[in-house]
Amino acid sequence: MNINIEIEELNEIEMYNKNIDNKNTNKKEFVTFDEFFLQDCEDANNLLYVKKVDYMENYRVEDLKKIAKFYEIPFQRKKKEDLVEEIIVYEDCLENLEKVQRRMLYWDYLEELKADPYFKQFVIF
Repeated sequence: MNINIEIEELNEIEMYNKNIDNKNTNKKEFVTFDEFFLQDCEDANNLLYVKKVDYMENYRVEDLKKIAKFYEIPFQRKKKEDLVEEIIVYEDCLENLEKVQRRMLYWDYLEELKADPYFKQFVIF
């Protein structure tokens, strides 16, 4: 079995022209690292927005207060949107990753217990 590898070195003008051609054919290729990084940031912002919508639509204020209490985030006298934003900022920080994963694991355990016909009588949460 033979493998052929071809390496093509392009200057900036050729890269620009190739990028324009790819845009016309709906292929996505980045010209520079900066453009790639900006696209990555846009994806991260989109993910944070999705998290915000999820918390706003699927969680009650009481549930958000439980999450905030677990993270030791003060929650008194805060609007739901402000509380959601603080939770998202906390969860997005890499330093808090272990605690966030632990909270999600515990919440999954609670959901499993609440779904069980026998154990649901013991769960008051």
